[in-house]
Amino acid sequence: MKHTKIKHGVSLAVIFFLLIGSLALAFGLPKLAKDSPLANAQVQVEISKEPKDGEYAFGDIFVMPSCTFNQNGKSAQGLGSLQFPDGSEYKDSETTLNQSGEYTLKYIAELDGKKYTKEYPFTVSGKLATYGSSKTTVEYGKCTAFGAASTGLTLRIANGDAVTFAHVFNMTEMTMATKIVEGFVLPDVQGKADFARMVFTFTDIEDPSVQLTYFGNFHDDSNAYGLTFFTAAGNGQVQCGLEYAGKLHKGATLGCLVPHSFMAMDTGLYYGAAKPTPAKPDDKLFCISYDDASKQAWAGGKIISDLDDSYYYDKLWFGFPSGKAKLTVSGANYNNATANICLTIFAIVISWSMPLPMEGN
Repeated sequence: MKHTKIKHGVSLAVIFFLLIGSLALAFGLPKLAKDSPLANAQVQVEISKEPKDGEYAFGDIFVMPSCTFNQNGKSAQGLGSLQFPDGSEYKDSETTLNQSGEYTLKYIAELDGKKYTKEYPFTVSGKLATYGSSKTTVEYGKCTAFGAASTGLTLRIANGDAVTFAHVFNMTEMTMATKIVEGFVLPDVQGKADFARMVFTFTDIEDPSVQLTYFGNFHDDSNAYGLTFFTAAGNGQVQCGLEYAGKLHKGATLGCLVPHSFMAMDTGLYYGAAKPTPAKPDDKLFCISYDDASKQAWAGGKIISDLDDSYYYDKLWFGFPSGKAKLTVSGANYNNATANICLTIFAIVISWSMPLPMEGN
């Protein structure tokens, strides 16, 4: 994303202006410091969304909130800028947070000929994702294997390892139409499944005992090579998935049918071919969604299960206490050294158009 950078050049005129400004500040130019009760009493500041520590992760898109200064029945819109940890400053309406450290959101406004400022500092963590094995890799780029033509984040997850993203999802904003994650499995050898299960676990950021897990299951049947069976479960629940109305699979690897292949193959029974045929791995993408209002898990635009409905589960699950969660991606039932997944959509707000620090623990 191209930034509109605020230049910090130095000249005699600028130095003179700064000296005059310093004297003005010393003798009463109103500055609305964050911790100044007197200034806050004079002018009230309303911001549409105040940034908080831990709310943003490296790589997130920061959308400039609106800010209004009010005094004696008069109001003025604050002109915003975002100062990066390295001191550079930008005034874009949307900015990629591509540095780790402390940011400062600044606003300035003028009321009755006087200038007022307000600042909101917040900290951004420095890793997109963490993992434990030296054999696990996370790489951004264009995937062209077996004819694919998708750009995204390719995870190669070693057996027994997992990738946990720093991004915090606001789960209260999710609906059945929200593609939280979209992507495809990328086999090392076309026609062979490197692993038999994708696992996506959302963990509450305040109470890690509360989790929601999606399972994307490979079924070793030539008539189902082009399908992935999705099940889901909250903590304390037995996974299940609805194949169609009246056909619920409990505690099994069968479930909600989503056109997507672990092997880069189309299949006979469901696609009208006489036998499984090679296909581009990104021909058919999986996606997972969560509807917070109904507490439903979805995949590929179909309902997997209703987490607070006794038709699906003996123990009901009522959502994330904090309303926010982090995502961990892993694999299971390996037939190869790594489970390879390319994510083409992740968290919606992530921008891939930058170098990303992708480190292990």
